[in-house]
Amino acid sequence: MEDSAVRLQSVTATHSAHALPIARPGAHHARVHAGNRDEAAELDEGTFESGVERWLVQLWQA
Repeated sequence: MEDSAVRLQSVTATHSAHALPIARPGAHHARVHAGNRDEAAELDEGTFESGVERWLVQLWQA
């Protein structure tokens, strides 16, 4: 069986360097938490500052 992966992509089409492995095919659930949103909102528009927002993505089989 071949493993698959999920890679996040921003609305500006910037891909994340991190991939989340998916070992089993089929439907999955996802839970996403975002942190430091207030700090990110204070940045100028179009700023690509690394490490400001924090994301936690959890995946599990449906």
